Amino acid sequence: MANHPNDDLFESTKMSFGDHIEELRHVLFRSLWGLAIGFLIGLFIAKHVVIQIETPLTTALTTYYQEKARDELKERYSGKIPVEQLNLMLESNLAPDYVSVDPYGFIDNLRSRYPAQFASLHLKPHAFTADDFYSGMAHDWCAAIKKASAESADSTGKAIWKNLSQGQQKKLTAWAALSSLSAEQQQALVGLLNEVIDKPALHDSAAFADAPGANQDAKSDIKSIRKKLAAGADVNQTRRLNRLLISAAFDYYLKPPKILIVEMPTWKPTKSRVQALSVQEPFMIFIKAAFFSGLLIASPWIFIQIWSFVAAGLYPHEQRYVWTYLPFSLMLFLAGASLAFFFVFKPVLDFLFRFNKMMNIDPDPRIGEWLGFVLFMPIGFGVSFQLPLVMLFLERIGIFTVEAYLEKWRIAVLVIFVISMLLTPADPISMLLMAVPLTILYFSGVGLCNWMPRGRNPFGDPDQVYEP
Repeated sequence: MANHPNDDLFESTKMSFGDHIEELRHVLFRSLWGLAIGFLIGLFIAKHVVIQIETPLTTALTTYYQEKARDELKERYSGKIPVEQLNLMLESNLAPDYVSVDPYGFIDNLRSRYPAQFASLHLKPHAFTADDFYSGMAHDWCAAIKKASAESADSTGKAIWKNLSQGQQKKLTAWAALSSLSAEQQQALVGLLNEVIDKPALHDSAAFADAPGANQDAKSDIKSIRKKLAAGADVNQTRRLNRLLISAAFDYYLKPPKILIVEMPTWKPTKSRVQALSVQEPFMIFIKAAFFSGLLIASPWIFIQIWSFVAAGLYPHEQRYVWTYLPFSLMLFLAGASLAFFFVFKPVLDFLFRFNKMMNIDPDPRIGEWLGFVLFMPIGFGVSFQLPLVMLFLERIGIFTVEAYLEKWRIAVLVIFVISMLLTPADPISMLLMAVPLTILYFSGVGLCNWMPRGRNPFGDPDQVYEP
């Protein structure tokens, strides 16, 4: 019998179903070993990976707090920050944080703790300030005291007048004759009033015996202070009692008494830290960073194993396409991931933090949420950057043609923007930063379909171009 040539050119490439299962088992086993080795390597570099992942966020947070500090200083200094403070902020990366301090309590604490150094430091508590007068009422109070001085009956105003020296009475008379008081005159009036409250005779006068005008809480404090003073003289308690009595009797002119608070700046570094909200979260972040680092390290080996399994079921001319396009696919994936990590995070974070500033809400990001954000976006960019290869594949197997790509480009751009919206966070900046490169890659894919050489027909006609 004559031997006829085998017409099946791909006999050597055929594999049984059992052979495929066995090959799949070997591929998965080798891939898992590669991933395990990559994970072990990732454990050694996980700390540095987490630091690199935190860097875009901490940089954006530092910028946010620096800009916020400048805006607050501009508002405090009516648009012009003193050059000394500005230089300190720029050169030392510091920002002011204003705290309210009770100066009397602070000085008392220093004197009690360090008597040798601060025994001579004195500051009278319970003093009146210019802010204790309601707006425009300092002059009216002077007029009320001057009018009370001419009355025959005892009154709180006349009791104050009696406790003024002749020089103080002349000043008060002059101020009462004016239409209003200047800032300097009002400050002098406050000084006069603070000299009056040093005198025990004021609270001992009959006019203040029943604490006229005082509410129930104030009367309780006044009664308690009087008991202390009955047991022995106390300058500070005398001042406090007189201030309470005067503020209550002249509540139409004077605000309720309160502790004097002074704002003091404390300069703090603007470096911000990412927070963990549970004890075990840093450990889980470390393990995740090690796993994804190991996956990235082992990805070339895993890709090779997967493509070797796929190639085992392909014809020889198709296997050639696999090894040609695989490096190109990896390059596009890394390009998309690098674009997201090095160029997209900063504008996206700046955009989002602008809303924090506008709504006056300080961000306090959690490292677990940020890690998911960091991993999701680069993967989304990397996968989407496979668009030219997908277009080439669909064109080569005959589903689409170059003419169809060009005819339907408007629909394609719309789909690109919709997919970009789904693969990115809820902000327009990241969507545009993905959609615009993808649009460019779409037209690059059209060019790739035109310019990429086609394979030759494996059935023997060297002039016929093969289309799978």
